[in-house]
Amino acid sequence: MTVDTDDEHWWSDDVLPNRDNEERPWNNAQANADAPEDEDLHQNAQSSLDVTMHNIDVQRKKRRRKPSRPTEDDDSGSDSDRPPAQRQRTTKKKSSRKKRANRRQKSRSIKDVDEDRRPLVEACYALVQMEVTTKNPWPSTDPVTGDDQVETIVAGVWARAIVKLDLDAGDVAHPSEAEFDLITSRISQVRGCVMTAADTLVPSAYGFVDPSSLSDPTPETIAATLEANRQLVEDLTGCFMYLDPKQTSDLSTICCHPIFQKLLNVVFFAKRGSNRRAEYFMGIPYSVYSPTLFTEKGSINIMPLESMALLMVAVVCAIDRWKTGEYNCKANPFDAKVYAPIHEATIQFLESWVVEYQAEVYPVDLATERRREMLTKARMLCDSAVEQLPTRPSMFPLHVFQNVRAAVA
Repeated sequence: MTVDTDDEHWWSDDVLPNRDNEERPWNNAQANADAPEDEDLHQNAQSSLDVTMHNIDVQRKKRRRKPSRPTEDDDSGSDSDRPPAQRQRTTKKKSSRKKRANRRQKSRSIKDVDEDRRPLVEACYALVQMEVTTKNPWPSTDPVTGDDQVETIVAGVWARAIVKLDLDAGDVAHPSEAEFDLITSRISQVRGCVMTAADTLVPSAYGFVDPSSLSDPTPETIAATLEANRQLVEDLTGCFMYLDPKQTSDLSTICCHPIFQKLLNVVFFAKRGSNRRAEYFMGIPYSVYSPTLFTEKGSINIMPLESMALLMVAVVCAIDRWKTGEYNCKANPFDAKVYAPIHEATIQFLESWVVEYQAEVYPVDLATERRREMLTKARMLCDSAVEQLPTRPSMFPLHVFQNVRAAVA
Protein backbone atom coordinates (compact mmCIF):
# COMPACT_ATOMS: atom_id res chain seq x y z
CA MET A 1 0.00 0.00 0.00
CA THR A 2 1.34 3.38 -0.98
CA VAL A 3 1.02 6.30 1.46
CA ASP A 4 0.63 9.75 0.05
CA THR A 5 2.62 12.10 2.27
CA ASP A 6 1.46 15.25 0.47
CA ASP A 7 -1.94 15.17 2.20
CA GLU A 8 -2.55 16.97 5.41
CA HIS A 9 -2.69 13.61 7.26
CA TRP A 10 -0.98 10.74 5.57
CA TRP A 11 -3.00 8.20 7.56
CA SER A 12 -6.64 7.31 6.73
CA ASP A 13 -9.55 5.65 8.39
CA ASP A 14 -8.89 2.55 6.32
CA VAL A 15 -5.50 2.17 7.87
CA LEU A 16 -6.50 3.18 11.41
CA PRO A 17 -10.23 2.57 11.84
CA ASN A 18 -12.14 4.63 14.35
CA ARG A 19 -13.01 2.48 17.33
CA ASP A 20 -14.29 5.22 19.65
CA ASN A 21 -17.89 4.00 19.48
CA GLU A 22 -17.01 0.37 19.76
CA GLU A 23 -18.36 -1.30 22.85
CA ARG A 24 -15.68 -2.63 25.14
CA PRO A 25 -16.18 -5.06 27.99
CA TRP A 26 -14.86 -2.77 30.68
CA ASN A 27 -17.26 -0.01 29.58
CA ASN A 28 -20.37 -2.19 29.79
CA ALA A 29 -21.53 -3.02 33.31
CA GLN A 30 -23.99 -5.68 32.15
CA ALA A 31 -21.31 -7.39 30.13
CA ASN A 32 -19.08 -7.38 33.15
CA ALA A 33 -21.75 -8.98 35.26
CA ASP A 34 -22.35 -11.76 32.72
CA ALA A 35 -18.62 -12.31 32.23
CA PRO A 36 -17.14 -15.63 33.20
CA GLU A 37 -15.30 -16.15 36.50
CA ASP A 38 -11.85 -15.82 34.88
CA GLU A 39 -12.80 -12.48 33.44
CA ASP A 40 -13.86 -11.30 36.94
CA LEU A 41 -10.38 -11.97 38.19
CA HIS A 42 -8.89 -9.77 35.53
CA GLN A 43 -11.47 -7.10 36.23
CA ASN A 44 -10.69 -7.14 39.96
CA ALA A 45 -7.00 -6.95 39.28
CA GLN A 46 -7.40 -3.87 37.11
CA SER A 47 -9.76 -2.14 39.50
CA SER A 48 -7.31 -2.60 42.37
CA LEU A 49 -4.79 -0.33 40.67
CA ASP A 50 -5.08 3.10 42.28
CA VAL A 51 -3.20 5.69 40.26
CA THR A 52 -2.76 9.16 41.77
CA MET A 53 -1.44 12.07 39.68
CA HIS A 54 0.63 14.81 41.31
CA ASN A 55 2.03 18.01 39.89
CA ILE A 56 5.81 18.21 40.32
CA ASP A 57 7.56 21.58 40.04
CA VAL A 58 10.62 21.27 37.83
CA GLN A 59 13.07 24.14 38.16
CA ARG A 60 14.66 24.81 34.86
CA LYS A 61 17.86 26.78 34.53
CA LYS A 62 17.19 30.10 32.92
CA ARG A 63 19.27 30.76 29.88
CA ARG A 64 21.24 33.93 30.15
CA ARG A 65 20.68 36.23 27.27
CA LYS A 66 23.61 37.95 25.74
CA PRO A 67 23.16 41.71 25.65
CA SER A 68 22.84 42.96 22.14
CA ARG A 69 25.21 45.74 21.30
CA PRO A 70 23.57 48.77 19.80
CA THR A 71 24.63 49.59 16.29
CA GLU A 72 25.48 52.99 14.94
CA ASP A 73 22.15 53.10 13.10
CA ASP A 74 20.19 52.21 16.23
CA ASP A 75 18.74 55.45 17.54
CA SER A 76 15.72 53.96 19.23
CA GLY A 77 15.64 55.74 22.56
CA SER A 78 18.12 56.19 25.37
CA ASP A 79 19.65 53.60 27.72
CA SER A 80 16.83 54.10 30.22
CA ASP A 81 14.31 52.89 27.62
CA ARG A 82 16.23 49.71 26.90
CA PRO A 83 16.16 46.46 28.85
CA PRO A 84 18.83 46.15 31.57
CA ALA A 85 20.74 43.58 29.52
CA GLN A 86 21.11 46.03 26.63
CA ARG A 87 22.17 49.05 28.64
CA GLN A 88 25.76 50.18 28.35
CA ARG A 89 27.96 50.04 31.44
CA THR A 90 28.81 53.52 32.65
CA THR A 91 30.99 52.68 35.68
CA LYS A 92 34.31 50.90 35.43
CA LYS A 93 34.93 47.79 37.43
CA LYS A 94 37.12 48.51 40.43
CA SER A 95 40.40 46.67 40.46
CA SER A 96 41.39 44.84 43.61
CA ARG A 97 45.02 45.84 43.09
CA LYS A 98 46.06 49.00 44.87
CA LYS A 99 47.92 51.45 42.66
CA ARG A 100 50.72 53.57 44.01
CA ALA A 101 50.34 57.30 43.86
CA ASN A 102 52.29 58.89 40.99
CA ARG A 103 53.62 55.51 39.96
CA ARG A 104 55.61 55.62 36.75
CA GLN A 105 54.96 52.54 34.66
CA LYS A 106 58.33 52.37 32.94
CA SER A 107 60.05 49.21 31.91
CA ARG A 108 63.53 48.44 33.20
CA SER A 109 64.22 45.56 30.86
CA ILE A 110 67.11 45.59 28.43
CA LYS A 111 64.80 43.84 25.95
CA ASP A 112 63.14 47.18 25.21
CA VAL A 113 66.41 48.39 23.67
CA ASP A 114 67.48 47.57 20.14
CA GLU A 115 69.65 44.48 20.03
CA ASP A 116 72.61 46.27 18.39
CA ARG A 117 72.69 48.91 21.18
CA ARG A 118 72.33 46.57 24.15
CA PRO A 119 76.11 46.04 24.63
CA LEU A 120 76.55 49.81 24.80
CA VAL A 121 73.85 50.22 27.45
CA GLU A 122 75.19 47.28 29.48
CA ALA A 123 78.68 48.79 29.38
CA CYS A 124 77.25 51.95 30.94
CA TYR A 125 75.87 50.07 33.94
CA ALA A 126 79.20 49.52 35.69
CA LEU A 127 80.52 52.92 34.62
CA VAL A 128 77.63 54.89 36.06
CA GLN A 129 77.77 52.93 39.32
CA MET A 130 81.49 53.62 39.56
CA GLU A 131 80.80 57.34 39.10
CA VAL A 132 78.19 57.25 41.86
CA THR A 133 80.39 55.23 44.21
CA THR A 134 83.59 57.24 43.90
CA LYS A 135 82.44 60.75 42.89
CA ASN A 136 78.82 61.70 43.51
CA PRO A 137 76.50 59.25 45.30
CA TRP A 138 73.61 61.77 45.31
CA PRO A 139 73.52 63.52 41.91
CA SER A 140 70.98 66.32 41.63
CA THR A 141 70.44 69.67 39.96
CA ASP A 142 73.09 72.25 40.78
CA PRO A 143 71.30 75.19 42.49
CA VAL A 144 73.95 77.65 41.24
CA THR A 145 74.40 76.72 37.59
CA GLY A 146 71.15 74.82 37.11
CA ASP A 147 72.93 71.92 35.46
CA ASP A 148 71.43 68.48 35.84
CA GLN A 149 74.18 66.31 37.32
CA VAL A 150 72.41 63.10 36.28
CA GLU A 151 72.43 64.10 32.61
CA THR A 152 76.09 65.06 32.90
CA ILE A 153 76.98 61.69 34.41
CA VAL A 154 75.04 59.75 31.75
CA ALA A 155 76.65 61.75 28.94
CA GLY A 156 80.10 61.05 30.37
CA VAL A 157 79.63 57.31 30.83
CA TRP A 158 78.03 57.05 27.38
CA ALA A 159 81.12 58.55 25.79
CA ARG A 160 83.41 56.28 27.84
CA ALA A 161 81.36 53.22 26.87
CA ILE A 162 81.76 54.11 23.18
CA VAL A 163 85.53 54.25 23.63
CA LYS A 164 85.53 51.02 25.66
CA LEU A 165 83.68 49.12 22.91
CA ASP A 166 85.85 50.72 20.19
CA LEU A 167 82.90 52.28 18.37
CA ASP A 168 82.80 55.32 16.13
CA ALA A 169 81.25 58.18 18.09
CA GLY A 170 79.89 59.72 14.89
CA ASP A 171 77.85 56.61 14.09
CA VAL A 172 76.32 56.24 17.57
CA ALA A 173 73.27 58.32 18.41
CA HIS A 174 72.61 59.80 21.82
CA PRO A 175 70.82 57.57 24.34
CA SER A 176 67.07 57.35 23.91
CA GLU A 177 64.62 57.89 26.74
CA ALA A 178 64.38 54.16 27.47
CA GLU A 179 68.17 53.81 27.46
CA PHE A 180 68.54 56.88 29.68
CA ASP A 181 66.09 55.43 32.22
CA LEU A 182 67.90 52.08 32.25
CA ILE A 183 71.25 53.73 32.93
CA THR A 184 69.98 56.08 35.64
CA SER A 185 68.18 53.24 37.42
CA ARG A 186 71.61 51.87 38.37
CA ILE A 187 72.30 54.99 40.44
CA SER A 188 69.73 54.10 43.07
CA GLN A 189 70.61 50.42 42.76
CA VAL A 190 74.15 50.82 44.09
CA ARG A 191 72.88 52.94 47.00
CA GLY A 192 70.30 50.26 47.75
CA CYS A 193 73.00 47.57 47.88
CA VAL A 194 74.99 49.60 50.41
CA MET A 195 71.85 50.24 52.49
CA THR A 196 70.85 46.57 52.52
CA ALA A 197 74.27 45.53 53.78
CA ALA A 198 74.24 48.29 56.43
CA ASP A 199 70.86 47.10 57.75
CA THR A 200 72.34 43.63 58.18
CA LEU A 201 75.57 44.68 59.89
CA VAL A 202 74.44 47.50 62.20
CA PRO A 203 72.52 45.45 64.82
CA SER A 204 75.44 43.16 65.63
CA ALA A 205 78.04 45.94 65.30
CA TYR A 206 76.40 48.27 67.83
CA GLY A 207 74.27 45.95 69.94
CA PHE A 208 70.70 46.49 68.83
CA VAL A 209 68.35 43.71 69.92
CA ASP A 210 65.23 42.73 68.01
CA PRO A 211 62.38 42.13 70.51
CA SER A 212 61.20 39.18 68.41
CA SER A 213 64.51 37.41 69.09
CA LEU A 214 63.99 37.28 72.86
CA SER A 215 63.98 33.72 74.15
CA ASP A 216 61.54 34.50 76.98
CA PRO A 217 59.52 37.53 75.90
CA THR A 218 57.42 39.15 78.60
CA PRO A 219 55.86 42.63 78.71
CA GLU A 220 58.68 43.75 81.01
CA THR A 221 61.54 42.37 78.88
CA ILE A 222 60.03 43.70 75.66
CA ALA A 223 59.60 47.19 77.13
CA ALA A 224 63.18 47.11 78.50
CA THR A 225 64.55 46.03 75.09
CA LEU A 226 62.72 48.80 73.26
CA GLU A 227 63.95 51.40 75.73
CA ALA A 228 67.54 50.11 75.47
CA ASN A 229 67.42 50.38 71.67
CA ARG A 230 66.07 53.92 71.80
CA GLN A 231 68.77 54.93 74.27
CA LEU A 232 71.45 53.34 72.09
CA VAL A 233 70.37 55.46 69.12
CA GLU A 234 70.83 58.59 71.21
CA ASP A 235 74.22 57.42 72.52
CA LEU A 236 75.54 56.75 68.99
CA THR A 237 74.65 60.20 67.68
CA GLY A 238 77.88 61.94 66.70
CA CYS A 239 80.18 59.13 67.82
CA PHE A 240 79.24 56.06 65.79
CA MET A 241 82.40 56.44 63.66
CA TYR A 242 84.86 55.92 66.56
CA LEU A 243 86.45 52.56 67.25
CA ASP A 244 84.71 52.64 70.63
CA PRO A 245 81.72 55.00 70.56
CA LYS A 246 82.03 55.42 74.32
CA GLN A 247 85.61 56.68 74.01
CA THR A 248 85.57 59.81 71.84
CA SER A 249 88.64 61.50 73.28
CA ASP A 250 91.09 59.62 71.03
CA LEU A 251 90.86 61.26 67.58
CA SER A 252 93.10 58.59 66.07
CA THR A 253 90.22 56.10 66.23
CA ILE A 254 87.91 58.12 63.95
CA CYS A 255 86.54 56.00 61.08
CA CYS A 256 88.15 52.94 62.63
CA HIS A 257 84.96 51.16 63.63
CA PRO A 258 84.95 47.64 62.12
CA ILE A 259 81.60 48.19 60.43
CA PHE A 260 83.14 50.39 57.72
CA GLN A 261 85.64 47.73 56.67
CA LYS A 262 82.96 45.03 56.74
CA LEU A 263 80.58 47.17 54.71
CA LEU A 264 83.24 47.86 52.09
CA ASN A 265 84.12 44.17 51.84
CA VAL A 266 80.54 42.94 51.55
CA VAL A 267 79.30 45.47 48.99
CA PHE A 268 82.29 45.96 46.71
CA PHE A 269 84.89 43.23 47.25
CA ALA A 270 82.97 39.97 47.45
CA LYS A 271 84.80 36.96 46.03
CA ARG A 272 82.02 36.20 43.57
CA GLY A 273 78.45 37.09 42.66
CA SER A 274 76.70 40.40 42.11
CA ASN A 275 78.69 42.15 44.88
CA ARG A 276 81.96 41.83 43.00
CA ARG A 277 82.59 45.51 42.25
CA ALA A 278 86.30 45.84 42.89
CA GLU A 279 86.75 47.40 39.44
CA TYR A 280 84.92 50.51 40.66
CA PHE A 281 88.16 51.53 42.40
CA MET A 282 90.32 50.97 39.32
CA GLY A 283 91.26 53.80 36.97
CA ILE A 284 89.60 56.98 38.23
CA PRO A 285 90.84 59.87 36.05
CA TYR A 286 93.84 61.74 37.42
CA SER A 287 91.96 65.03 37.27
CA VAL A 288 89.82 63.93 40.21
CA TYR A 289 92.60 62.97 42.62
CA SER A 290 96.28 63.67 42.86
CA PRO A 291 98.50 61.30 40.80
CA THR A 292 100.35 60.40 44.00
CA LEU A 293 97.24 58.56 45.15
CA PHE A 294 97.50 56.05 42.31
CA THR A 295 99.64 52.98 41.84
CA GLU A 296 101.77 52.34 38.77
CA LYS A 297 98.90 50.47 37.12
CA GLY A 298 96.61 53.49 37.47
CA SER A 299 94.36 52.09 40.20
CA ILE A 300 93.41 53.95 43.35
CA ASN A 301 95.41 52.97 46.41
CA ILE A 302 93.35 55.09 48.80
CA MET A 303 89.69 55.20 49.73
CA PRO A 304 87.92 58.19 48.10
CA LEU A 305 86.16 60.51 50.52
CA GLU A 306 82.90 60.21 48.56
CA SER A 307 82.95 56.42 48.96
CA MET A 308 83.76 56.72 52.65
CA ALA A 309 80.89 59.20 53.10
CA LEU A 310 78.48 56.85 51.30
CA LEU A 311 79.28 54.07 53.78
CA MET A 312 78.93 56.40 56.76
CA VAL A 313 75.58 57.82 55.64
CA ALA A 314 74.23 54.29 55.11
CA VAL A 315 75.23 53.45 58.69
CA VAL A 316 73.48 56.61 59.93
CA CYS A 317 70.30 55.62 58.12
CA ALA A 318 70.48 52.07 59.50
CA ILE A 319 70.81 53.47 63.04
CA ASP A 320 67.89 55.86 62.49
CA ARG A 321 65.66 52.92 61.65
CA TRP A 322 65.90 51.84 65.31
CA LYS A 323 64.60 55.13 66.73
CA THR A 324 61.31 53.62 67.84
CA GLY A 325 63.05 50.78 69.64
CA GLU A 326 62.53 48.23 66.88
CA TYR A 327 63.68 48.09 63.28
CA ASN A 328 61.46 50.04 60.86
CA CYS A 329 62.77 50.67 57.37
CA LYS A 330 59.57 52.22 55.98
CA ALA A 331 59.72 55.12 58.41
CA ASN A 332 63.26 56.06 57.28
CA PRO A 333 63.72 55.49 53.53
CA PHE A 334 67.22 55.97 52.16
CA ASP A 335 66.30 58.84 49.85
CA ALA A 336 67.97 62.05 48.75
CA LYS A 337 65.50 64.35 50.50
CA VAL A 338 66.72 63.34 53.96
CA TYR A 339 70.18 61.90 53.50
CA ALA A 340 71.70 63.98 50.70
CA PRO A 341 72.19 66.91 53.16
CA ILE A 342 73.65 64.45 55.68
CA HIS A 343 76.06 63.31 52.98
CA GLU A 344 77.23 66.88 52.47
CA ALA A 345 77.80 67.28 56.21
CA THR A 346 79.73 63.99 56.23
CA ILE A 347 81.98 65.21 53.43
CA GLN A 348 82.77 68.37 55.41
CA PHE A 349 83.57 66.26 58.47
CA LEU A 350 85.91 63.97 56.49
CA GLU A 351 87.66 66.91 54.82
CA SER A 352 88.31 68.46 58.22
CA TRP A 353 89.57 65.06 59.41
CA VAL A 354 92.02 64.88 56.49
CA VAL A 355 93.22 68.49 56.92
CA GLU A 356 93.73 67.94 60.65
CA TYR A 357 96.18 65.10 60.16
CA GLN A 358 98.01 66.84 57.35
CA ALA A 359 99.36 69.33 59.89
CA GLU A 360 103.01 69.06 60.85
CA VAL A 361 102.18 68.42 64.50
CA TYR A 362 101.22 64.84 63.60
CA PRO A 363 104.11 62.56 62.70
CA VAL A 364 101.77 60.30 60.66
CA ASP A 365 98.86 61.24 58.42
CA LEU A 366 96.39 58.89 60.11
CA ALA A 367 93.51 59.90 57.85
CA THR A 368 95.36 58.94 54.67
CA GLU A 369 96.75 55.77 56.23
CA ARG A 370 93.32 54.68 57.39
CA ARG A 371 91.82 55.12 53.92
CA ARG A 372 94.72 53.28 52.30
CA GLU A 373 94.46 50.46 54.85
CA MET A 374 90.77 49.93 54.09
CA LEU A 375 91.35 49.39 50.37
CA THR A 376 94.40 47.20 50.97
CA LYS A 377 92.51 44.86 53.30
CA ALA A 378 89.52 44.71 50.97
CA ARG A 379 91.70 43.77 47.98
CA MET A 380 93.45 41.08 49.97
CA LEU A 381 90.08 39.54 50.73
CA CYS A 382 89.01 39.79 47.10
CA ASP A 383 92.22 38.37 45.65
CA SER A 384 92.57 35.50 48.13
CA ALA A 385 91.98 32.04 46.73
CA VAL A 386 88.85 30.20 47.72
CA GLU A 387 89.93 27.36 50.00
CA GLN A 388 88.13 24.07 49.96
CA LEU A 389 86.27 23.43 53.16
CA PRO A 390 87.74 20.52 55.17
CA THR A 391 85.58 17.50 55.73
CA ARG A 392 84.36 16.99 59.26
CA PRO A 393 82.05 14.54 60.99
CA SER A 394 78.37 15.21 61.19
CA MET A 395 77.23 17.69 63.83
CA PHE A 396 74.33 15.40 64.75
CA PRO A 397 75.46 12.63 67.16
CA LEU A 398 73.47 9.76 65.68
CA HIS A 399 75.69 7.24 67.48
CA VAL A 400 74.03 8.26 70.76
CA PHE A 401 70.75 6.75 69.64
CA GLN A 402 72.53 3.59 68.47
CA ASN A 403 74.09 3.12 71.91
CA VAL A 404 70.72 3.58 73.59
CA ARG A 405 69.11 0.99 71.35
CA ALA A 406 71.99 -1.43 71.98
CA ALA A 407 71.63 -0.99 75.78
CA VAL A 408 67.90 -1.64 75.63
CA ALA A 409 68.43 -4.76 73.53
